Amino acid sequence: MPRTHAHRMHAVVAIAAAAVIGAGTLAIATASRTEDRPAIRAAAADAPAVAPAVERDEIDRQVLQRRVFALRSDRAYVEAVAASPDSVTSDWTGLRLAPAEAAEFARQETLAPKLEAMRAVLTPLGASGGVWFENPVAEPQVIVVAIVGEVGADVRQRIVDIAGADPMRFATVERTERQLMDVADALAESPAGRAGWLTGWGPDTIGNRVGVSIDPGAPATVEADLVASFGDFLTFTREGPATGG
Repeated sequence: MPRTHAHRMHAVVAIAAAAVIGAGTLAIATASRTEDRPAIRAAAADAPAVAPAVERDEIDRQVLQRRVFALRSDRAYVEAVAASPDSVTSDWTGLRLAPAEAAEFARQETLAPKLEAMRAVLTPLGASGGVWFENPVAEPQVIVVAIVGEVGADVRQRIVDIAGADPMRFATVERTERQLMDVADALAESPAGRAGWLTGWGPDTIGNRVGVSIDPGAPATVEADLVASFGDFLTFTREGPATGG
């Protein structure tokens, strides 16, 4: 029997920061372990033991949310940050942040116009593969500008000029953000989508892929069928079950 279709974006993918800053949600991509960075090691060493008043379920929530934001999320560190009198509570995520984390998030929010300006240069050319921050709370923190196909030196220079003193690098990818979003939108009307076997999907700009989560009870052929229909740039997890929404 077909299940109820679940048309919703799911946290199975990393989302480029600039795409969501305007909505008040800052997601940061990372390619390295945050606990290995000097500022984070210092914060962990100086933080006091967790206070008894900090509820266990709240720590669990903080751990999970830190994973979404690609922040250090091992439990001992999260407990220490939660208990530290020097930590800052984010007014839009509720996360307890070490001072270095809070300062870097605040700085990144000021860069949103730059990221959008970079995207605006590439999108009309059909060359925008995404713009994102490479690391959260890193030293130095880098803006990545992904380009699809060839663009002129003048286009690259315009982007460099927009970056100014902020460190950045170019990356080459195969698919544009628009292509990824079109595939993500089309998944809803695929046979698996109409049957309700897809519990979530969305573009993974950083991986230049589309992430799909599938109900564990779905037929074993679902992944292969989707790859045959859309291409081999889909990535899959089994997670569910699908619910109405």
